[in-house]
Order: sequence, then C-alpha cells, then structure tokens
Amino acid sequence: MATNITIGGDGALFVGEDKSLVLHVLDTDGVPVNISGWTITFAVRERLDAPQVITKTATVSGTYSATLASNTQRATVTLAAADTLTWAAKTYQHAWKRTDSGSATVLAYGSLVVEQPTQW
Repeated sequence: MATNITIGGDGALFVGEDKSLVLHVLDTDGVPVNISGWTITFAVRERLDAPQVITKTATVSGTYSATLASNTQRATVTLAAADTLTWAAKTYQHAWKRTDSGSATVLAYGSLVVEQPTQW
C-alpha cells in the first residue's frame, strides 16, 4: 500500500534550491522493507493527467534492519537548483515507484509544494 506524503510547504522547498528528498520504505505494519537492489524512480507532474516535469532515479543507501530504530536504509533523490529553477511556485504531484520488471509498485505519492523565495 502506497503512503500519501506531502513534500515541501511551510518554507521546506523553494524554486531553484538544491534539495535531497528521502524515502523510508515501511510495510503496512510499519516494519522496514529491505530495498537493497531495487530500482526506485521519483517523478513529478503538474497534474495527475499531465506529462512528467522531472524523473529521477533514487540512490539506496544505509543498512537494512527489520528493527525500525536500527534501520538506516533509505532511498534518496537529489534535486539540483537547476532542476527546479524554471518551475512555477505551486503544488505539483509526485510519486516514488519501484520500477523493477515484474515488481512495479507505487511506494509513495502526494503533493509537492514549491514556493518562491522573496530574495536570491
């Protein structure tokens, strides 16, 4: 089951900003899932029915443990300032998806709120 996650808002993500986005994958019982060897893609669209604005492949790092407190394994996507420099300040839609053949699954989805800074 995919998790609905809001990224950004309240000063957390601005147009033209370097940002690392991190996903912690848990099962429906809140137990960490071992994502070693998975291909995970992060995609952003202006609307659900619009073409993708950007697609990035996540890097999986950290050490897996079935114990939540000990699990440091995460999927990370880095947005460079140039990636978002031409984006309008508004709410987009995002999704994190496992894209391995035969295992394609949406892991997380939701709103991505991009704000305009008042100064550079």
